[in-house]
Amino acid sequence: MCTSHLPSITLGSGFRRAFTLTELAVAIAILGLLLAILLPAVQQARASARRVQCINNLKQIGLSCQNFASAHGVFPSDHTEAYFKIEAGMGGHGREVFRCPADGWSFRDDAMRSYLLNSGTNFRKSDDYRNGFHLQFRPRRPSEFSDGQSATAALAERLAAPYTPDDNATAERNPTRFLWWTARVVPRADGNEAAFVKTCRNERVSVTPKWSYFADTIGNGYDHFLTPNQHGCWNGPFDEADRHEVIVPASSLHQGGVNLLFVDGHVSFIANEVDWHVWQALGTVDEGDHVGKGF
Repeated sequence: MCTSHLPSITLGSGFRRAFTLTELAVAIAILGLLLAILLPAVQQARASARRVQCINNLKQIGLSCQNFASAHGVFPSDHTEAYFKIEAGMGGHGREVFRCPADGWSFRDDAMRSYLLNSGTNFRKSDDYRNGFHLQFRPRRPSEFSDGQSATAALAERLAAPYTPDDNATAERNPTRFLWWTARVVPRADGNEAAFVKTCRNERVSVTPKWSYFADTIGNGYDHFLTPNQHGCWNGPFDEADRHEVIVPASSLHQGGVNLLFVDGHVSFIANEVDWHVWQALGTVDEGDHVGKGF
């Protein structure tokens, strides 16, 4: 029997099979899908790392405050430059600890800080009237915190901002960094705070500051008039405003809320949706108000 042999074809070692357009499109689609899956995870991991660093910063600040109170019998006071006293207790890196890694603006200027002292829920007109951790002319003693150090705010995050914006557009793009003018002045009489809060919520007229607010100097700080990440206010329109009374809410770039340092040194993340009455209770030292559990 005669056997026929078909010729065999051998591909050379240098032969390359090219991708077809369909295969290339599929590969690109798979890469795009992987990126779509991985990118949010990477961003979330970075955001989580920044939040953890922020918490660690506040814990160091809290430890410095507690150490100061142990050594002097009082907490750092403002008339002796409270922020500098706190920073001094952390050594040469104190100023850097006052910068939140999530807020790039806090690194623009050596004078900016991301964490401010709690001024409470009353007008700032006098130390006898103020009910927060932070007074203007005298220090707080540990015995003054009858609500409990574990239930009273000491410092919270506040988005950094220059004393005045570069231009109107900068302020309008960053409305929670700056203070809004309101349509009318609310007299700072005892008990008039509720009217001030209502005016800030409902009668804002402009976000353009045109005036400096030194948030971390004598007598200033953030307050517990409004829950976190709301718009802050001057008291009145530009020409006639009472610029000694302001509303400066806690604020941050962390998703959904802010980190809050308590007087005893622990830190909790407070959601934007926190009950307003609870938030106010956290801001007072001796009102006998109830904050509930979980803080």
